[in-house]
Amino acid sequence: MATDYDIADAWAQALEADTELSAFCVSRFGKAPQVMLGVGFGDPLGEHDAPYIMVIPLRNQDGFEEELAVPEVVLSLGVVDTTSETFGTRGTKARGYESVDLFERLILSVLKDTDYAPSRWEGENDQPGKHFFIRHIRYACDIPRTI
Repeated sequence: MATDYDIADAWAQALEADTELSAFCVSRFGKAPQVMLGVGFGDPLGEHDAPYIMVIPLRNQDGFEEELAVPEVVLSLGVVDTTSETFGTRGTKARGYESVDLFERLILSVLKDTDYAPSRWEGENDQPGKHFFIRHIRYACDIPRTI
């Protein structure tokens, strides 16, 4: 049965190999995304590393009496987008939130075509810099027990 690490490994390889995802990042951010399996690569990731996808095995939920195993994997996405748009006479919106949302949608389209499509997820945004946007998504995969 697949563990959180098995899923994270498969996802990282699929994301790194996906040409549509790379083309989007080159077009929108000027370079292909870095894909990392796990954390601990030295300095904390920041604007100079974006765009990036960090794939982190999080946990396994299982048991002999359970019908499903539920491994969870976290993806941490980082993008830099310096553009903004105005609306009305006094409104301004940062395009970075839209960019990280589009980035996530493309990532999800890659994940759904793997052997371990996510069953559900939840995410949150952060903006730690003027033009630096981060999204953390916690994905769960419902896998029928085979034991």
